[in-house]
Amino acid sequence: MRMILLLFVLGLWGCATDMKKEDTLESWLEKNFPGQFTIVQSLRDLQGRHLIEHKVNALVAETKDPEVQFSVAWYKGKPDVGLTIDEIRKADEDAARDIKSARDWYAKLTTAGIERISVGVVDEGLYVLPYSEPTPEMRKEIITKLFSVLKQESGSTQTQIWIECMEDSTYRKEIKEVAPFGYWHRVDSYHDDHKIMSVEFEISEDVNPDEVGKLWAFNTKSLRSLEFIKQAYAEARQWTDEHVAKSNYLEAEQMVRYELDENDPLAVHYTFPLYASKPEDPGAYGVEDSAIGFITGVFNTDEKKFTKIKKVKEL
Repeated sequence: MRMILLLFVLGLWGCATDMKKEDTLESWLEKNFPGQFTIVQSLRDLQGRHLIEHKVNALVAETKDPEVQFSVAWYKGKPDVGLTIDEIRKADEDAARDIKSARDWYAKLTTAGIERISVGVVDEGLYVLPYSEPTPEMRKEIITKLFSVLKQESGSTQTQIWIECMEDSTYRKEIKEVAPFGYWHRVDSYHDDHKIMSVEFEISEDVNPDEVGKLWAFNTKSLRSLEFIKQAYAEARQWTDEHVAKSNYLEAEQMVRYELDENDPLAVHYTFPLYASKPEDPGAYGVEDSAIGFITGVFNTDEKKFTKIKKVKEL
């Protein structure tokens, strides 16, 4: 009798264990798609209600082709973790389609002579990531070559185009020929850190290379921008010494403002707060109220020069 009772209890425990195992995305995928998918990572979700609902966003990849990736929203405690077989199949098909398109575009663009690039496709969007210094000559050349390919692909699904120039030092570091779905959903700021400048346009009958060439914009969130701030500060400090007073304190990092010029998105306005003496905490809230003025100017990201420097009393 005791043996029967023990087996019965063990059976219940085994069922409970199986249920617990099935209450995860990993076990649900393995049950319905044996060996087909791998969970790469959880994706950041800052919405409080999703924590209450036990909603989890995850990045899933094909086991046989890890660059085929898609996101899955699943729920702890819900039957079948809130998913259906059909929606996973659809997500996988869409991801495989985008990766195939990205690889096709990569082949066409490199054949046209566009080198050192990665390519990404997200639905109707085509992302071309060149890894080289974005000089005016380089920007003109890549747009010209890209348009030569676009003319041959007039019926393409991808009609929204982004060219995003990346730091040469990142070439083949994080991604290879194609940028998979997960790259665009990283929890860090890697892409913005290393994107120097970009241009975005939509394919139409009216669009032409010359007009697109006027749309390049510098990325003020980049690490390159921090380098330019340091250069601009050195020039602003020298100007202040010559035109205001050497005894004043010009802050180099805290409360420094920056914005693109409204008429030239490759020019950045940098503004540094000026104090009679160094504040105890230059980053403290409201410290700007004690500033005796601001040194401002315009940094040309092509010429690497900080000009039109002046002092203003307030912003």
